[in-house]
Amino acid sequence: MLLKKLNIFFLIFIIISLLIPIKILLSQPTEWQNIGPFMGYINSMAMDNAHPDTVYAATLDGLYRSFNGAENWSLMDLQSPEREINKVIISNSHPNNILCASEYNIYQSTDYGDTWETILSDTVRITCIEFNPDNPRTIIVGTDNRHTISGYHFLERTKYIKRSTDGGVSWKEVSFNGVNGSNSPVSIKYIIIDPSDTTKIYVGSENQSSDGGILVSHNNGVDWIQKRLTTFSNENIYALICTPVGYENHTLYAITDGYGIDRQLCISKDAGITWYRRSAPSSFKFGGNIRDNAIYISADYPENVYIGAEYNNGDLHSSIVGYNIEKESWYHVVDAPHTYPTSILTCNEVDYLGFRYNGVYKYSSEDETWNLKQKGMNNVEIYDFALFPNDPNKLLVAIPDNLVKTTDRGKNWTITDHNFSCLTINDQNPSIIFAGSKPGYYLNFMDPFYCYESEDGGDSWKSHKLFTRSGLSDYSYKMWNGDIMIFPNDPEKILVGVDGGGGCGEGLYKSTDGGDSWHEEYNTGVSTIAMDPTNNDIVYLGTTNLGYVSRSEDGGNSWTLISPSYDNAFVYNVWDLDVDKNDQVFAATSSGLFKWGGNENWTLVKGFPTTNTTAIVINNHPEPPEYYVGTSGDGIFFSNDGGLTWTSYNNGLKKLSITKLVIGKSNLFAGTINGGVWSTDLLVGIDDEKVSIPTEYNLLQNYPNPFNPTTAIRYSIPEHSNVTIKVFDVLGRKVSTIVNKSLLQGNYEVEWDASELTSGIYFYRMQAGEFVESKKMILLR
Repeated sequence: MLLKKLNIFFLIFIIISLLIPIKILLSQPTEWQNIGPFMGYINSMAMDNAHPDTVYAATLDGLYRSFNGAENWSLMDLQSPEREINKVIISNSHPNNILCASEYNIYQSTDYGDTWETILSDTVRITCIEFNPDNPRTIIVGTDNRHTISGYHFLERTKYIKRSTDGGVSWKEVSFNGVNGSNSPVSIKYIIIDPSDTTKIYVGSENQSSDGGILVSHNNGVDWIQKRLTTFSNENIYALICTPVGYENHTLYAITDGYGIDRQLCISKDAGITWYRRSAPSSFKFGGNIRDNAIYISADYPENVYIGAEYNNGDLHSSIVGYNIEKESWYHVVDAPHTYPTSILTCNEVDYLGFRYNGVYKYSSEDETWNLKQKGMNNVEIYDFALFPNDPNKLLVAIPDNLVKTTDRGKNWTITDHNFSCLTINDQNPSIIFAGSKPGYYLNFMDPFYCYESEDGGDSWKSHKLFTRSGLSDYSYKMWNGDIMIFPNDPEKILVGVDGGGGCGEGLYKSTDGGDSWHEEYNTGVSTIAMDPTNNDIVYLGTTNLGYVSRSEDGGNSWTLISPSYDNAFVYNVWDLDVDKNDQVFAATSSGLFKWGGNENWTLVKGFPTTNTTAIVINNHPEPPEYYVGTSGDGIFFSNDGGLTWTSYNNGLKKLSITKLVIGKSNLFAGTINGGVWSTDLLVGIDDEKVSIPTEYNLLQNYPNPFNPTTAIRYSIPEHSNVTIKVFDVLGRKVSTIVNKSLLQGNYEVEWDASELTSGIYFYRMQAGEFVESKKMILLR
């Protein structure tokens, strides 16, 4: 027995001694991981009043459901060709019956959302859906009959409301008899079937013509009358709601405005025939920047209507305000965590808020706070993000209306409530950050325009005035900082590109004193800035004004146009630029990916399924460099041969639209439209030693060998290949498949666990293209 053990140890020693130690630096690409920020764009929500912990949320990324009070969300499988869901409703009489609508389709579930079917596909935009409160098989749909050509709205006066009485099997159009013939209204915004008398229908419309206001039918849609709630013919209806069945003081509420007046609450107590207005006190303001107000009436308190508003008691902030119809008085309900909620739900002391950008919040009566409930849901648009060079787990992310921060790689996020469009961190001093503004308004004549600086890692900010508008007219333009660059060899030198609507002020601004003073260096809207990695004085900029690229050899003081001339621009928008260590410039544009190597012509890089490339980042560390390109709707693509060939780089990543690509020390990060930030391992990390790219297929001996129960197998492939590695016993029977996937060129290592097998001799075989090789290994248990 002792001799046998000695022989085994001797065998192991010999095998290990003969193995050549190889450092594997090019690991197998890992799946993309979504790291947040875990917030969402909520279009509408619905709650099962009998079970308030069951909540549905219609979002930019589909329909989500929670069975545990919004603690966890799961995405419903609607089999929808459209990602965004605009509206979700639940039948009060049959809560298992749910409807949701995308832009052109309506989906129905009769089993609480487990399965879905499409019950309507239309050619006009669907704006609202409504169940008959007594019979969920009766459904009414409102539409927006505008279509857009070259940015202009045109009206199709053909279809406005459709009704189904058989649960969506068949549909009929509803004619507006008695209201301007049959051509009104143009754009339906809300439909209410009166729960106290389902023959009464109320329709709110938008001010596309004199056909605005509210239309009322008291005979199930056979005849209609038009009611105006203001003295203006062009009248918007922003919300419409009715008190629940059983409430004695039956009441209709509408929020409306017209040209020249603020939004007001209008009230009808006679089923929509007569209306009176109630202006909110000066401390309340509802409306503002959002088109569709959140408005809600709880079955528990039907005398109150709740509205999302601004509340100013000396400190302007967002809140929920209430109007009590019995006391005819306004009151402040509760402060909201963000501006203008899109959905308000309350039942049995359970309160939810949905926000246009900030996700779902649930109110805690114990500590009187709103808490974000977004686990499993993330559809945030990423404007920009920045990595802290001294801490790979720390990110700062600019999203609509907010700047958010994580210090633990996405496990937790904090919200700072700043509206920025771009971010740049000083590599020499990471506590200094510059940010570009993203105003939610149009800049007027003589308005100053700013960028912002933080000296404490993003906790507080001060403004730097780039310029004050002056010149041609007082016409308003919406402008924002398109990109910011801090020079690594001189952090006091900063470039800020200003992009936007095409007016006075767009261009490139430079500071040589850390932002205290600025000089205009370029007078066309700048969307992106890039630096030559081998020479910091060589800088490139891209524009969205017919798609130019310009080059500076003196740090941004003077510029030379290197794309086609003014009347022969090759693209419409240049979204991103990057430069490799061989002085090749790559431009991600709306017309494709272009490459420039110092000659007169740009070359269109082929190999993408879409022409709209949106982001590019180059890892200049390995030889040759690695190129990662983001697209609009097709995810990310990879090349390591200078862009001659490309392969999809979407392992675990949805085919999202990419807004930003950033390389960290060992990870690639991607910002997306309505999908948050994603991360995956780099093929070659920034701190890795350089390794030669494999030029032939190679399968190495597993190690350790003999082993118990795990062992590692290393192999190399010289080109993009379909690779399989299978394990067989001595009789030739397959016992395991270790690898079976498409892989990029590189060196790989995979671990195999044989804990379910018995001791013995096994063979592993690798096949990639015409390459086939087998090796023997020994399992000792």
